[in-house]
Amino acid sequence: MLVLVCRPSREEDLHCIASLHASEAELRARVARQDVQLTQMKAELLLREESYNKRFASAGGAAGRRLSVNRAKGSHDEMMAWMLGGAEAAGPKTGRQRAGNARHAALT
Repeated sequence: MLVLVCRPSREEDLHCIASLHASEAELRARVARQDVQLTQMKAELLLREESYNKRFASAGGAAGRRLSVNRAKGSHDEMMAWMLGGAEAAGPKTGRQRAGNARHAALT
């Protein structure tokens, strides 16, 4: 049978534990504040979306499109693929674009 002998706590251990508890409390408070801010931002974005849709839904053209938060989620990835992908993401090139690229390649 194992018997553990209890020793008194060292002062540096007690200080370390106290500082860890204080930093934990500070971090928990920061996370709680950020959760509140995130909730407020989401509510503001939904309110703006609703307001935009009420104001511009009857208009024609591009302004007549209804905003959708769910549809906008994937737009960043599509835009970045278009920007970084170049030719394959931009679609087929026209004859004028091919000629411009040929001239550029000849100059370099």
